[in-house]
Amino acid sequence: MATLDDDSTAGSSSGNTGTDPEPTVIPRGHNDSDSPSTVEVDHTVLSSTEQVVYEPTSPDRAYQLEMLEVSLKQNIIVTMDTGSGKTRVAVRRIQAELERSPPGKIVWFLASTVALCSQQFSVLEKAIPAVQTKFISGDDGVDTWTNQTLWDAFLKDTSIVVSPHQVLLDALSHTFVRMEKLSLIVFDEAHNCVGRHPGSKVMAFYRDSKDAGLPIPAILGLTASPIMRSSLDYLEVIERTLDSVCKTPAMHKTELLSHVNHPSISCVKYGPQMDESYTPTMKSLDCVALGLDIFQDPYIIHLMVENTERSRIALAKALEKEDTNIFNQVRRLQRKSATVRRELGEWAVDFFLSTAVAQFLDSVGKEDATFATWPVKEKTYLASLLQKVETTVPSSPDDMKVSPKVAMLLEVLLSRQQDALGIVFVKETATVAVLARLLSVHPLTRDRFRVGSVCGTSRHAQRRRNVGELIRGDDDDLRDFRSGKINLLIATNVLEEGIDVPACNLVICFDEPANLKSFIQRRGRARMQKSNLVLLMDDPDSSRHTQWQELEQGMKRKYEDELREIKELDSLDDSNEESYVGPYYVPRTGAKLDMDQAKPHLEHFCAVLGSRQFVDWRPYYVMHKVWHPKSRLPQMKATVVLPISLPRELRRVDGENFWYSEKNASKDAAFQAYVSLHKAGLVNDYLLPLDDSELLEGVETRPPMAFFRPLWMPWPQVAQGWTEAGVDSLLYQRPIKVLDQGQILCEFDMVLPLAIPHIPAFNVYREKHSSWKVEFGELSRAATSKEDQTMRLIDLAYGHRIALKENDQHVVQFRSRSQAMDVDHLGNQQLTQELVTSFGSNFPYLIRDTFRNPYFFEDWLCSRPPLDLVQNFDKCLMEHPTDVPWLSLRKWSRRQDFLHPIPDNPGVISSKPYKRIWPASLCTIDTSDIRDLQFGSLIPSITHMVEIYLVASQLSATILKDLAITNIDAIVSAISSPAAREASNYERVEFLGDSILKLLATVNVAVIHPLFPEGYLSKKKDLIVSNSRLCRAAETTGLTQFILTTQFTGKKWRPLYIQDLLSEGSEEQTSSRQESTKVMADVVEALIGTCFLEGGMMKALHCIRVFIPEVKWYDLDTGRKVLASRSSKSTHLPDYLISLEKSIGHSFQNKKLLLEAVTHGSFSLGTSTDLCMERLEFLGDAILDNIVMSALWELKLSEQDMHLLRTALVNADLLGFLVMEWSIPQTTAHVIDGSVIESIKEKPMWKFMRFSSPEIVARQQATEKRHAEERKVILDALHHSPTYPWSLLAHLNIPKFFSDLFESVLGAVWMDSGSMDVCRGFVERAGILAYMRRMVDDKVDIMHPKNKLGELEATKVVKYEILRYPDTGDLACKVFIDDEFVVEVGGGVNKEEIKTKAAEAAYYKIRKS
Repeated sequence: MATLDDDSTAGSSSGNTGTDPEPTVIPRGHNDSDSPSTVEVDHTVLSSTEQVVYEPTSPDRAYQLEMLEVSLKQNIIVTMDTGSGKTRVAVRRIQAELERSPPGKIVWFLASTVALCSQQFSVLEKAIPAVQTKFISGDDGVDTWTNQTLWDAFLKDTSIVVSPHQVLLDALSHTFVRMEKLSLIVFDEAHNCVGRHPGSKVMAFYRDSKDAGLPIPAILGLTASPIMRSSLDYLEVIERTLDSVCKTPAMHKTELLSHVNHPSISCVKYGPQMDESYTPTMKSLDCVALGLDIFQDPYIIHLMVENTERSRIALAKALEKEDTNIFNQVRRLQRKSATVRRELGEWAVDFFLSTAVAQFLDSVGKEDATFATWPVKEKTYLASLLQKVETTVPSSPDDMKVSPKVAMLLEVLLSRQQDALGIVFVKETATVAVLARLLSVHPLTRDRFRVGSVCGTSRHAQRRRNVGELIRGDDDDLRDFRSGKINLLIATNVLEEGIDVPACNLVICFDEPANLKSFIQRRGRARMQKSNLVLLMDDPDSSRHTQWQELEQGMKRKYEDELREIKELDSLDDSNEESYVGPYYVPRTGAKLDMDQAKPHLEHFCAVLGSRQFVDWRPYYVMHKVWHPKSRLPQMKATVVLPISLPRELRRVDGENFWYSEKNASKDAAFQAYVSLHKAGLVNDYLLPLDDSELLEGVETRPPMAFFRPLWMPWPQVAQGWTEAGVDSLLYQRPIKVLDQGQILCEFDMVLPLAIPHIPAFNVYREKHSSWKVEFGELSRAATSKEDQTMRLIDLAYGHRIALKENDQHVVQFRSRSQAMDVDHLGNQQLTQELVTSFGSNFPYLIRDTFRNPYFFEDWLCSRPPLDLVQNFDKCLMEHPTDVPWLSLRKWSRRQDFLHPIPDNPGVISSKPYKRIWPASLCTIDTSDIRDLQFGSLIPSITHMVEIYLVASQLSATILKDLAITNIDAIVSAISSPAAREASNYERVEFLGDSILKLLATVNVAVIHPLFPEGYLSKKKDLIVSNSRLCRAAETTGLTQFILTTQFTGKKWRPLYIQDLLSEGSEEQTSSRQESTKVMADVVEALIGTCFLEGGMMKALHCIRVFIPEVKWYDLDTGRKVLASRSSKSTHLPDYLISLEKSIGHSFQNKKLLLEAVTHGSFSLGTSTDLCMERLEFLGDAILDNIVMSALWELKLSEQDMHLLRTALVNADLLGFLVMEWSIPQTTAHVIDGSVIESIKEKPMWKFMRFSSPEIVARQQATEKRHAEERKVILDALHHSPTYPWSLLAHLNIPKFFSDLFESVLGAVWMDSGSMDVCRGFVERAGILAYMRRMVDDKVDIMHPKNKLGELEATKVVKYEILRYPDTGDLACKVFIDDEFVVEVGGGVNKEEIKTKAAEAAYYKIRKS
């Protein structure tokens, strides 16, 4: 059936199941109001990234990798602008540390605020999911962790800890954590770590350990502004404190600048301040404050009542300074209200006071947790005081009075275009919420800006809260700002540092930045194109921001020593610096490469090499500088780093010489790399990347049908044997028995002048519902004197239809074992009533009519019956008398093929009692036994069976001689195509051989091409296993002349006369037969499978060598050892992979293999020893296929069932789902109220994958979310549904790297163990084989819906038309059969899923109709 679809069906990784939600079927011509009025017809394949919307991400940039390289060699402070990706550098550095650290070490990430810690914890947990990362802050009550046991429990199996500086400082101070326990400390916003800062004190413990010669961690600092004060000496202080050197990208400075946008800066004057007259609400608050009686204060009363020495001292101090919580709260509220009045205006202060008072009174009345740390009496007393404040409801926003400062802010905001996305920084926390409210309701801004606020104050339950801290939703507002729901954020300096905030195009400093650090950090938030930084100032002539910019440039000059020579080095790039590298020539072709061509050639090679998603294939360069005493400028040598999919020796290549110019240094490295690639065979002799024509060299295009040599016939050779057979020559015979339900009907000897192969018993189908069995006895010598009865037997059965030659022998002789035969027995006696009566109903002879046609006798009729009771009447008998005896007869079968069952004839069965009648006087009988005639009728079928076994024997003795296959039956099956309709065909064993060939070819191409990446290996493997290559193997070896493709029907069968065969044998055969090229290839695979069944993998390999001799073939064990010998060895496994190793069920001797198996192609830590999973996944794919094939073979299923089951079991969607389900229990501990609370956390296998692509993080998150929502339905389908869940699995849209991980781990297990049994245990543990057994036992319908629809409409064209709804992005699919609309289904999330659902809906609709 033709299908207008460019995707595969049965092999696809999507489909539907009986437990799926009902597809949304849209009737044709629908007019649903929710449906789009227009749709876009989309005939393109959706990329995987179109299925889920997430923020754009990018691969690691060259300058980030440069910083990583430097950080691996020394302690550094990465100094790059806000938004340039410092955290990305930290993530990579942490990954590298985890790889090289001994067991038990911890990476500690320090950040200045809880909010920043929370953000960085989230980043690290997603970017490095394989390890256990924990976040700890004061909110966790860490100050109550007063013994080592609590800390040890918390840190057990933990690889990364994120916390504020004070947490680590306290732990070090109390020796709960020791410096030697840490492998790396990361200081975010490192510029803060000076003086008495907790980060500086942490480094004091570091210096003590260093001075004592104890192990110390590596240090990594991150900052956008390494100085905070107006002194360049501050830079040296930070470097000394962190024992690090400030570094900024030097070699890739240009790229860094291209990713950093500095805003235009402007200062605006907001005019004179308003008079500071109080509003009525403020005056009422002042009255309450003036009326305070300190002796009524609950705290004072408590001290007086307690009357201890301590309380008396405290009482005196409190009375002297009026220092009580109540007094302080009222004063603070006064100060805040004055600030709000001055900064924002009258409306704002009334709103602030009325809201603050109302929130406090409401909290006290509800007894909620907001002020839970306050003593009850103090809350009650303050509430009684605040109830006296006469708050004024703020005036209508339309009549709002604002300060000149706010008026200028409004003017600035309104001056922006409609695309404004901004942050307003303010100094006072009290101002934040009020200003946010003001802008939300002001008539000039309420319809244009969606306003939120962020203060970042601690929410620890034990922190004492103050009146006037207006309750906000900081987290929600920040999240909404990131998502775009909010476009204006009012914030304190908490948003200056570290917090992940989207790039803005407008930053307004409502108050002047406090210092240079604050200025740089705020400016860094405005990093969109055409962005603005606006400073509101009371002095428009202030040059403070200009001074800050000048100071920043001085700071950069101090830590960017490399920039001093940048201009001079840049001038050298265009100079005539002598180039003395190359050129490189290829003598065979004359191709030439010089240094100037090398970089573009290398970039093109990497681009061609790259095919995997999420992998950055671009080469990058690492510069190494050397200073010479006689030169004021450094020289440099470059190392080019190529993709991780290349072998170690080709991945990092050094330039040959030192250069003053960075460009020349990189050209040199690129030149050396490209020469190495050519020498490694990865670049052709034209100095271009290998293309398919070279990788697949030798693959010819073959049409589906081709002409081949005719089938080899054994009979000329047998006929020649008869001519050479004398009295003393050997003849061979095998006894033949024909049995009916175990009873012997007749026995004959079959005689040939050569050894007759053993032929297994086979059925012959004489009648529609019954069969006989033909059995062959042991081979023995035959007497030459015994009479040949073959032609007499043929004459009995076929003489009435075939003109037989006289005095000529048949090539196969048959001799009766019981009696001699005479040809005169045929129809030589007249039939009489007396003879009939004497035998009764068991008449033993055949009746023959006038034309010698044989019949079975049924009845003696005294006269001719009415013709309307006769089924068949010969008109030539119309004139014969009717009143004489007639016979009722049943016609002898005209069939000559008894090897195949009689097909059902749907014709009408006649009710007439007489099948055929004939006058008795015109009939004769055969006096020979009817069983002789019956045996004679079987001679064509028996001869055919002898023929195919002689063909198989000849094949075994020639092409397959060295294989010594003892089972001729198996060879017959292997060479029998389904079209030949022999008792068995090659389909099952070809399925087996295909898997074995794929496995051996996979291993061997990996051995033969050790430097090839996976993409090249796949093409080389495809070359070997392609149908065109196997067909050529069958043709060149002569196998094609032994392949049975034509069904035996017997219709044109004629006796095989010896003399005729001798004549034909002397003539040269020039004819050919047209056959399927795939059939020829299938037979090669079938013979491989046959050899495997008889002699295991070694014999199968021997067979492969016969047909594909040009490949140097290794057996599995030798190939594995060769591959294993090339892998670097290690007995060390990073801590975080130990639990995965246990879950796999195999203890790796070479731990490097497991590390390689979990390493995605995007992973890069700047080292040359990393290997990615691709080659192991290449091996694992073939191993998985072989394991599943072997398991299916054991169940003795049909080839079709095995094919469908294999497709269902090894498709990427199911493997990906099983990887998501495979979880490893890990114990984690948290400390709550001073007690260790342990819990078991299930970590799925996929989280152990090592990667560097940020896009993978987004895909993992999206997939994890869908999995959590849909796993129960899918699991229920896998365990109970009568149909396979094709579309449910497709709906998950699992990225391929999930299934790649499974196959690569399987490949690693095989590489390390060399045992298929161990590998099978891994596959069993994954649940694949258990589900296979469930599908077989419960007869699960596993055919893909698209295939089912194709079979249902086999003669018609099925077309799938994908529709995309522009407003929602959802997909729908229309199905047409021969251009006739059938059904439309909507609600799809990806192309394959919606097509599968549509196919299922169409299938059931057509069946019902």
